[in-house]
Amino acid sequence: MEDNVFFQLIPVRQFEWKIEEESQRVIILRPKYISKWAQKLTKPFTGESFFKIKLDALGSQVWQYCDGAHSVEEILHILQKKFPEEEDLDKRFVLFIKQLYREKFINLLQKVVEEDSTTHPE
Repeated sequence: MEDNVFFQLIPVRQFEWKIEEESQRVIILRPKYISKWAQKLTKPFTGESFFKIKLDALGSQVWQYCDGAHSVEEILHILQKKFPEEEDLDKRFVLFIKQLYREKFINLLQKVVEEDSTTHPE
């Protein structure tokens, strides 16, 4: 995937999540089983039906902006302002987004550009 296309994609979270009160960091709740039937069947034996994945401060910020309203590029710019001293921020961010996508934590959608009706006579 070309970088210019990648940075225009819109990340959208696929799992429920919460913010840990004490640390203000994100905890992603990833289901242990994809099938609702399997979740119901095994819950009495396994306890919780999801894994808790705790993110660091940077990952927590990324996750919160994967809301379907911000492009990859916009999120990167926000992070650059919030974490100006972070080493290799660009590389870490791109690797993290790609890992979230590969592991199906997020979907990457293309931005829909609406045509301006004033430029096309009917």
